[in-house]
Amino acid sequence: SSDTAAAGFQQALGASEWSVVAPGAAERGWVDRLNGDFFNGMQATSTYGIHDVPGLVREGAVIPMRPRARGESSLARAAKPFMVLEFRIAPAQAFYTGGSISGKAEVVDDDGVTLDYLKGSQSRTVCEYTFEGGKFNFKISQTGDFEGKPSSATIKLSFPQLPPMSIQVPAGAIVDYNRELVGSIATFPSISLSEGFSVEATIDPAFDQVLPNFVGLAGRVRRARYIKDALDDLNTPYGDDRANLTSVVLAATEMSPAFAAALPDLWASAVKQVQALLENNKDLRKDTRRAKFIVAMLRAGVEHEVEPLTEAFV
Repeated sequence: SSDTAAAGFQQALGASEWSVVAPGAAERGWVDRLNGDFFNGMQATSTYGIHDVPGLVREGAVIPMRPRARGESSLARAAKPFMVLEFRIAPAQAFYTGGSISGKAEVVDDDGVTLDYLKGSQSRTVCEYTFEGGKFNFKISQTGDFEGKPSSATIKLSFPQLPPMSIQVPAGAIVDYNRELVGSIATFPSISLSEGFSVEATIDPAFDQVLPNFVGLAGRVRRARYIKDALDDLNTPYGDDRANLTSVVLAATEMSPAFAAALPDLWASAVKQVQALLENNKDLRKDTRRAKFIVAMLRAGVEHEVEPLTEAFV
């Protein structure tokens, strides 16, 4: 797809560095799908863990996804029509600078069993949006038909690495601020797409002054979660020496304008707390493989103003 870029990635237990060239583009560049950092015409490099599948997508791209419906089996999903569709909006610099951008994606579905799609028995679902002045305007529509096509579907719109959103929610709709995405997910059940569906979503204006602090937040939360898990597996006691790391992991649950304003200092403090653990915790000093993993995760997200990381485990 013209909206994605990828390179080979070999992973074993621990942290691995992944690098790919982000092609230059005049209109819009690329965003690391896991870290939320932006690149254009340069080498994109970061560190990832065992559960990660790194890649770049176009800024503001609409990424169609198929979440599993409640109670749905994982077997033979390709032979079943779409009951749930999620459209994930990739971060774009325009979202944080007050600019404008647009995006569009199309999903094709059929009965999943016969070759009737060759005769035109298929549906096409289009999700498109425009963004300007902190507001998204979405239009979702569907054309075509096939035997067994559902009369309605659940639609999800997700906004990773953005503040809470104000979204039009008809009866039965739900908006959650998701811990994994650090962003809102709006769920609209029983939508008749053949009739068309439009919705507005506005970034909470209370966050206008701190929007730049969200750039790269997804990556810092991801790395903090890996570090926290590594410390938990070693039964490293909780306390003030881990408090800021935990706050980064739980950023979505604590999100407010004041919390967002403090994010750069919070991450810097979390790094220093983990550095102190690396230097002073006897169990960590014995477990050099775990310590190296933690150092690699810290280094991937350390800004230049943070004190250099300890070299003891490198």
